[in-house]
Amino acid sequence: MIIRLAPEYEQAYQAAKSYFSYTFEYETSLTPAMMLQAFDPVATRFFWQTPDQSLTLLGIGEVFQLPSAKSQQMHQQKEQLRTQLFDPAKACRLVGALPFDPQAKKAPLWDELAEGGFVLPEIELVYQQHRWHVTLIVKRPATYAQLALDFNQLQQRFFAAVTTSHPKKDNHVQATEELAVTQWLTTVEEAVATIKDSGNPLEKIVLARQLRLEMEREIDGAQLVQRLLVQQPQTYVFFFTA
Repeated sequence: MIIRLAPEYEQAYQAAKSYFSYTFEYETSLTPAMMLQAFDPVATRFFWQTPDQSLTLLGIGEVFQLPSAKSQQMHQQKEQLRTQLFDPAKACRLVGALPFDPQAKKAPLWDELAEGGFVLPEIELVYQQHRWHVTLIVKRPATYAQLALDFNQLQQRFFAAVTTSHPKKDNHVQATEELAVTQWLTTVEEAVATIKDSGNPLEKIVLARQLRLEMEREIDGAQLVQRLLVQQPQTYVFFFTA
């Protein structure tokens, strides 16, 4: 399959657009988790699926990165990106994550992801009604003639990834450690007391524990996602690495 661009792409190039997208439908028997596995070496990967599994979004790689959620420039840069992007199929999405509380103190273990962040993926995949729709996104090249070449090269990389066998790497845990257990138990007691207080309007409080795992090797994200899909079939499943 050779990508041939419509005249609108040249018009957008002449209008000095900075990013261009091309969308096509792809037939494959690969499941969403298997599709994520196909891009295992890629540093930035995103996965999101609805509880009824009617919609799955994947993002692979990145061509543009927004500042952290705490930055005052985030909204401004998002709107600026919208004007710089030529997206004829209206298929492009920013993918990433936000912290629950941007003002809360961040644990060191989150590193650069502590503030959240969003990226415009290089390859975006949508799985809906048992069909895959693939969107390729490239930066503006030096010449218009190079634009079609860049799309075709990216498409070939996509085809190579999804048609290559990828051996599974089991996630073996060597050691586990629950962090701040005493603090967690105290927080639970305080949450229960708050909910029971008739003068408090809260009806639900979501708490989270920290568990440190020591692995034999780097975690296989696709294996982790697949296990979540099996163990928690009626919940949102989310994965983001950058």
